[in-house]
Amino acid sequence: MIPTGFRRLNPFQARILQVLSFALRPLTTSQVAQMSNISFNATIKHLGILRRQGKIRMSRMGNRILWFI
Repeated sequence: MIPTGFRRLNPFQARILQVLSFALRPLTTSQVAQMSNISFNATIKHLGILRRQGKIRMSRMGNRILWFI
């Protein structure tokens, strides 16, 4: 079930936001893709869109990118 506030979003973006909102720590791109059941390439695309919209943030740790709300 997608929470009411996420329903106006693209379904992929809503799932990504749902995964990140319940995560206990920042997640890598691969973890977000796996937990949201979205392909890696689609996950990268929608994480970028959500970041540009200011809905999520990212942090670099070495060669990893971590995503969080």
